[in-house]
Amino acid sequence: MCLRRFLASWQEGKMVMKTSLLRLLLLEHPLIMITAVVLITIGWSKHKKQDTSRAKFAKIALFYGIAFRVGALASSLEIVVGTNVMKK
Repeated sequence: MCLRRFLASWQEGKMVMKTSLLRLLLLEHPLIMITAVVLITIGWSKHKKQDTSRAKFAKIALFYGIAFRVGALASSLEIVVGTNVMKK
């Protein structure tokens, strides 16, 4: 029942940006996850161009760490929005 209401509002396109949970699930979360995957891909391709192992692992650690933080931010947003929706 709840999913049907979400899908109906998605098809209408009016309530998606007004409802914080819908906006998170349908817009923000996918964009944040795509950004994290792009950062991991950039880190992997940059590490292959380094000469020493130390430089390779530094590039991987940097970009994977940033991607992890982006993913953690998305998870914390889901928790905050989810708890706010449950209170209503």
